[in-house]
Amino acid sequence: MTDVMLSFAEEQFLGKRFGAAYDTAMVAKTLDPFFGDGCIEKHLAVYRVHRSSLCKNSLTGDTDWHCVPGIKDRRASRKEIIKT
Repeated sequence: MTDVMLSFAEEQFLGKRFGAAYDTAMVAKTLDPFFGDGCIEKHLAVYRVHRSSLCKNSLTGDTDWHCVPGIKDRRASRKEIIKT
């Protein structure tokens, strides 16, 4: 069942539905967290980065690159960013 869910997530990813792909992979992880010796985590990492790249800066409309690594405070120091 988990392999079917990951295949469906892959199809969603290829269709540029990154949020749906991430959500589907999360469901697969919930069903079987130890499937494929950690391959679900790799899928989730890729889907998470692509989903985050869809965040837009409200002023310019460009990709908000702070969103990709999950930085919430735009005034964060270099050390804080590296810790993230």
